Amino acid sequence: MTKKDVAIPATNPEAKQDAEKQDVTETAPQENALEPDTQGASIQALARITAGHTPEMVESIKALLSAMDPNKPGFEEMGGARWRPAIIKIHQGMSGDTPGNSKIGDLYTDTGDVLPHPFELIPIYMHYSHAKFEEGNNNPACRSEDGKTSIYGDPCSECADLPFRKGTRTDCNKSIEVYALSKDISVYRVQFAKTSYRAGTKLYRQASSSSVPWARVYALDSEQKTPMSGTGKYGVLNINATGEVTNPLLFPLISEIYEVISTLRKGALAQIVSRANAGQEIVDQLPTAFSTPQSSGKKTTPDFTDIG
Repeated sequence: MTKKDVAIPATNPEAKQDAEKQDVTETAPQENALEPDTQGASIQALARITAGHTPEMVESIKALLSAMDPNKPGFEEMGGARWRPAIIKIHQGMSGDTPGNSKIGDLYTDTGDVLPHPFELIPIYMHYSHAKFEEGNNNPACRSEDGKTSIYGDPCSECADLPFRKGTRTDCNKSIEVYALSKDISVYRVQFAKTSYRAGTKLYRQASSSSVPWARVYALDSEQKTPMSGTGKYGVLNINATGEVTNPLLFPLISEIYEVISTLRKGALAQIVSRANAGQEIVDQLPTAFSTPQSSGKKTTPDFTDIG
């Protein structure tokens, strides 16, 4: 598919005004095209989402909606399919999951694709997260899906490892997670963490100036930095507004994607709360002799691999 198939109009005062008007009127929550009540409703929703697009674009949109559909065939006995956006990463010197055709500094995905420089995205959904890593362990010892409550049910505000507690760096890092749509009609997830966190705050600030985060197009790229020690280099993410407004024809699709991600996020957070409450109920029922800490007090990490 060529870029002109999904061209986004150049910025001009009239186009910008039209876009900002439509991003209010056309982005209200719509009926879910992925879980229709009737076949007729599904056809109507698809017609609304694909209206005005080229045949090539219509096929790309249908492919994305199909991938996001939890009721696609073959997963009936698994409780439905589990859709997960590809995660964008930077090829670092120590990266171990890079595609064979990528080089240091490239943007790539955990599904094996190398992305162009820069890579244009339309942000759709953002949230904070926390992750604590201990030396010698690539898996987080603790994390929070919203930057407020840990997966154990403990308030992050009361944790000694709260990121930058009292202005001091801790072992826990704060991130900005962004779900975004690309021009090739794919959804990606970008994590702005550690040295890339500043780029995430920049995107948050700029996207917040519009009525919805998807009003404008942004260019994601990477740059190489030299540490203060002067040995080696590492890549950081940067992001800039392209000056283009989002094609209003994409608003119905973006609204649909937003509803799906929002629903998944609510379900994930509710599941964490439910599991934490269940664990606390068990602890509350134990005799005092069992509930009193007798050792290091380390908690076993629950398995939350199914919540996206």
